[in-house]
Amino acid sequence: MPRSQAYGASKVAMEYLFNSLRVDLVGESIDITVVRPGFVKTPLTDRNDFPMPFAQTTAEAAEKIMKGISKRHWLVQFPWPLVWLMNSIACLPLRAQVWLLQKIARTSL
Repeated sequence: MPRSQAYGASKVAMEYLFNSLRVDLVGESIDITVVRPGFVKTPLTDRNDFPMPFAQTTAEAAEKIMKGISKRHWLVQFPWPLVWLMNSIACLPLRAQVWLLQKIARTSL
């Protein structure tokens, strides 16, 4: 996403690490759940100067995370409208992704 290079890169790195650990720890009875939350309203995100579509409260986010972990899901992601949108963008050719995200970034400034 625009203006979030370091944040996005660190999230991808952590997800890669956890997925690698999932392979290495296959016989250890250790569950790994990757959590991909959308925007969660906190004092920190209240300072954001850009739209946060489908933002959820900390209580809503915690409930979804705990439910996913208790069900031993490998991946917990929410809210579904944002998940669907981001997955759809990821399916586009890279040139189309860049064009679309640049357009979104210009309109949110």
